[in-house]
Amino acid sequence: MLVVSTDEVSLEDREFVDLLLATAEFEPGAASYSSFMSFNLHAVERGRVDVQRLTRHVDLHGADALDIGAGSGGLAIALAERGARVAAIEPDETRRRWAVARIAGHGVEVRLHASAAEALPFPDASFDLVTMDSVIEHVESPARSISEIARVLRPGGVVFLSWPNKGSLINLWRDPHYQMIGVVLMPRRLGRFYVERVRRSRRAYWVNVIPTSRWVKTRFLRHGIRLDRQTPDGLEKLTDPDSIRGFPRLRTLAHFTNRLGLGAVLRVIGVAQYPAHIFIGVKG
Repeated sequence: MLVVSTDEVSLEDREFVDLLLATAEFEPGAASYSSFMSFNLHAVERGRVDVQRLTRHVDLHGADALDIGAGSGGLAIALAERGARVAAIEPDETRRRWAVARIAGHGVEVRLHASAAEALPFPDASFDLVTMDSVIEHVESPARSISEIARVLRPGGVVFLSWPNKGSLINLWRDPHYQMIGVVLMPRRLGRFYVERVRRSRRAYWVNVIPTSRWVKTRFLRHGIRLDRQTPDGLEKLTDPDSIRGFPRLRTLAHFTNRLGLGAVLRVIGVAQYPAHIFIGVKG
């Protein structure tokens, strides 16, 4: 069980963490409690990693950015820290409260809206960047959401997406939302029945469809946006075994495969089995 110590919480996040603990959707001791808390507590750090990746594709200083599904505000905060003018949407009332508290604590400006991805409250061609981090699997209509992203994105604008990889063996064994075996492959009704009735999770089932990368790429391409898969940070080390620290068995395996000339193959397998899809695209 993850125990949050006051000493471990930054001053900026104190109010947010108090609110998170008071409104957590899982009880301490539940299988999903630790992953739920860790996901939210480290959202700003994760957002900064994503922003570092995005700076290779777009100048964020003065850019108009939209974060769809802000959650606890981590990515929106990281974008604002880099000088972007940030708007964010979050339809869930509890998460909006988390985001408001966290944004205020970090002293940045983010315009937060209670809207859904399928009906963005912005004019056409409003943004230089649209981000959607771990969100597309929760929207009611992924196709309509993608259409809306394309509508509000300016020509030459950048889109960033990440979502769970249901072909990952890690996710098959312990899905990222409920830590239950096989849930990522279940249709929505079966997933809801299994999670809510069989496993009696306190948190209601809130996953719609986890799309394949092929489906997402095809949908974006229809709107003139070609998505490119991103190599997750660290996997490039598989072709440079001596750079791997703290994982001696992985380093040994990398040395072995590279001697056989299979280092690039191991990297491809690593990307295919990574728990999350990560894509960046540019609107033509």
